Amino acid sequence: MPEVFKGGQATFINKGTNGRWRDVLTDEGLDLYKETRGKVLSPDCATWLEEGAGKNIELGYDDYF
Repeated sequence: MPEVFKGGQATFINKGTNGRWRDVLTDEGLDLYKETRGKVLSPDCATWLEEGAGKNIELGYDDYF
């Protein structure tokens, strides 16, 4: 398989540490995300994006593909 990521599979998931990106977005950016997520994501998809989830959720993207 050709190398897709710089550093190959060793760099695909950098650290896998939860909460690593906390405090990166501004309050304004978070407000914009919260305002927009309900318009473009199903509730299950938003949960998956924010928290991860089991494999038995409906992501709600069928309308886009």
